[in-house]
Amino acid sequence: MSIDTENVLAELGSKINRLQTLEYETEKRAKQRIDGFSVARHNLEWIRKLIKFAESGKKLAWVEGSLDDIQNPDFQADELEGVPQHVIEHAISIAKQAVANSAPSLV
Repeated sequence: MSIDTENVLAELGSKINRLQTLEYETEKRAKQRIDGFSVARHNLEWIRKLIKFAESGKKLAWVEGSLDDIQNPDFQADELEGVPQHVIEHAISIAKQAVANSAPSLV
């Protein structure tokens, strides 16, 4: 084999290895992003469910239990990734109102 051919084959092998490495790293980053999107979507769906139940007056025991969680700053930081703060605050307000409205009147 000529030296030119050996150099070309070595260059091609190097490029193939580099592209394989880039492909692997890109797939790994993409999977991490997809996982992050799934978590954010789940969190958004959970808070939407909380707001809908609170608005409708349904499953108020669950709403009340969720209210304890959602008011906890640690829960917000750990479990509500991807949910805007104003949405969390609105959910807390709506849930509090629903729980208050369900309490028996003392009058």
